[in-house]
Amino acid sequence: MMATKANTALDDFLQWMRNADITWDAHLMEIRKGSAGWLDPGWGVFAKRDLKEGERLCVIPKRSVLSIKTTAIKDIIEVERLRGGLALVLAATYEKARGKESFWYDYFQSMPDREYVPIFWTKEEMDLLKGTDIERKAEEDRDATEEDFESLVAPVLLKYKERFEKCDITLSAFRDVASLVGSRAFFVDEEHGEGLVPLADVFNHKGAVVSLTSEYEVEGQLASSDDDDEAPSEVDDIDGGEPCNDDDRNENPTGSCQEAGGSSGDDGLIGGRESNLENMKGGSKPSILKDDSSKPIDPALRLEIGICSTEINGEDALEIIMASEVKADAEIHNTYGELPNSDLLYKYGFALDSNSFDTVNIDKTSMLENSKAIVGDKEAQRRRKFMKKHSYLMSKEDEPFEIFADGVVCPALSVALRILAAPKETFRKWKSIEDATKATIDNEEWDFSEPEPVSKLGSVVGVEGLMCLRRTLEGRLATYSTRSLAENRENLKSLRESENRSMGCCAEIGACVLRISEIEILECTLKCIDDTVSSSLKARELSPTNGIDKDSKKRKPENGLDMDWCRKRKHLFLQVD
Repeated sequence: MMATKANTALDDFLQWMRNADITWDAHLMEIRKGSAGWLDPGWGVFAKRDLKEGERLCVIPKRSVLSIKTTAIKDIIEVERLRGGLALVLAATYEKARGKESFWYDYFQSMPDREYVPIFWTKEEMDLLKGTDIERKAEEDRDATEEDFESLVAPVLLKYKERFEKCDITLSAFRDVASLVGSRAFFVDEEHGEGLVPLADVFNHKGAVVSLTSEYEVEGQLASSDDDDEAPSEVDDIDGGEPCNDDDRNENPTGSCQEAGGSSGDDGLIGGRESNLENMKGGSKPSILKDDSSKPIDPALRLEIGICSTEINGEDALEIIMASEVKADAEIHNTYGELPNSDLLYKYGFALDSNSFDTVNIDKTSMLENSKAIVGDKEAQRRRKFMKKHSYLMSKEDEPFEIFADGVVCPALSVALRILAAPKETFRKWKSIEDATKATIDNEEWDFSEPEPVSKLGSVVGVEGLMCLRRTLEGRLATYSTRSLAENRENLKSLRESENRSMGCCAEIGACVLRISEIEILECTLKCIDDTVSSSLKARELSPTNGIDKDSKKRKPENGLDMDWCRKRKHLFLQVD
């Protein structure tokens, strides 16, 4: 019965697309039951034969896209100067509430009522996220959407009550549609902005590097901060600094092709009003991050499709083209960006068992607190003020402290650890962030713009920095609802073997996959820290002079590590005998 219902819904959707003049090459692709998700309909797009880069799969007229320029209330949106995610959510909520009177009625029938993202999870399900990167985000989303609805949407509904009287637009309906928009919206062009693009949102996600070959011009990418002459906005500091200045910027350069054909996944689409969206472009304070677009791409992570603006028979349209080869009968995937599981679960309601882009974000407040045990309270505060003055390292949103797979840490975290744990006499010499990021190791200048493995990090942050990181990671591990990797893996196996296909079960699976991916990264990094210190200690024992400088009678540092400091605290290192 369920299969029959799903087939009927698919047939209705296909017919609606034909009526909307959306075309696809039936010799190249077909839509059928996909691999994504546990809930119906779970469609996907599959290759009918071997596909090559550059082949066109389908064409979607822009008039069939649901955007602020095609909705029946576009005049209200323009008069009220609504924009961005909030405007699109209101437009989509209105069109969905109109039922069969809406041009997009059958399109909405092809979707679930809502995406079961954490904002809709029960308290018991939310408890499963304890310790993860998204533990508190859902509650913040609920508050934000309620505030946006009451302060921005409700007044519009009241002002134009005659236009909205046949539509039951409630906070609940607004949130439901916000979840659909947040997980499906694509950047269309400068005129339409974000929009719901029929057929494009049927392509399921896979992890992929968001990079097209040089023949494609990118549409919808934010301008590089290197070309931005505007002054930087003030950002929130971890101890509650000045609020962010909102300049309502919404700049996207127009080209011909959007990378990955990707869904925007903009936090603001769920989080509410456009005025709350923060534009974190760089400014006078230097960024620690570096563009790695020149690095070779793993074939398994290649982008499969791209969405391009085009004109066909004098009409503006979008076309979906192949960005790489796909074998016959294989599913053709979209990518929502180079996102870790925390973002995938938060925005789209699922997580991947093997995600090359997985990260763990380290809480900056915890890092600062743990540094106090090493340099003292007053000294830690001096260093926080130094970073706040000369960089964005201590802001809540900019320069996240990320740890990647295999014990690799991001540049921002490396620099913060160096500053937080530096010897007092060294720190006193630094007058800028540039001073702090000058280091010479083995006669070579250290590059602080690149991610580095923990095994090398001790050379520039010292054992004090490694200990600060270690204490922070141990504290993070203690917060998870289920700490043991073995227990989490057993739980995941049981959930997948169960016949339960409820939304609650999907939530449990997503939370379990997220916990596993984060705990694996944390435990791997801890082991790397312990191995680094243990190896240094053993090398010290084997030294012909047993680590004693005959002239100074003091222990020499090994690769920047203070060995006496290590020995006195070796009980804190799991693998130091």
